[in-house]
Amino acid sequence: QKQPLRVVLDLWAGFYPALIADELGFFAKRGIEVEIVFPEDSDAALADFAAGTFDLAAVALGDLLPITRVDPNLRVVLCT
Repeated sequence: QKQPLRVVLDLWAGFYPALIADELGFFAKRGIEVEIVFPEDSDAALADFAAGTFDLAAVALGDLLPITRVDPNLRVVLCT
């Protein structure tokens, strides 16, 4: 069974289109199950992302730079 794509989003309105797309079924229509998490603690969420708990993280680019020291294979796929 496929596991959902686990995404952690910072509480910033610029990331809300992903939540709206999920609510409107855009991902499901394409066969993609998504689990979106809004953390209470961004630092803990980044640590969880670095540990592999999440597949994607939507956070400020500057917040990701320190993680590249832990995981040099980390890839930025979109920067706005």
